[in-house]
Amino acid sequence: MGISVQLFFRKTFIFSIKLVCMLIEVVVFLLGVIYGFLNPGKENRWELFKKAIKIGVALGILVGIVFVLLLMPFGLLHPLFPIAGLVVGVIWGVVAFVVLAVYFAVIFMVGTLIGDLLESLKS
Repeated sequence: MGISVQLFFRKTFIFSIKLVCMLIEVVVFLLGVIYGFLNPGKENRWELFKKAIKIGVALGILVGIVFVLLLMPFGLLHPLFPIAGLVVGVIWGVVAFVVLAVYFAVIFMVGTLIGDLLESLKS
């Protein structure tokens, strides 16, 4: 009985994480549609993409440094952790947030395409 309850809660937790991720994607897409519809003319998608990369790098550096500083007490026994851990942690933070920023930027840009289409149909 205990194993089935654990499996139920594990599946429920995974389902809730997937649901939250899907809702974030839908919100980003709808924001893109609204942005494309309300801003007159065609959007400069390349500029939107470059802004997303810059935001991803900035957030990645911040989160990477915070992550490394929070985990530093666990790695003080390792002689290379303060130097190598900081560098590797920040690099992985930047990579992760750039990938996320690109992913959401593409969803946003698809939304702006549809918003521009709706704007052209309106007039």
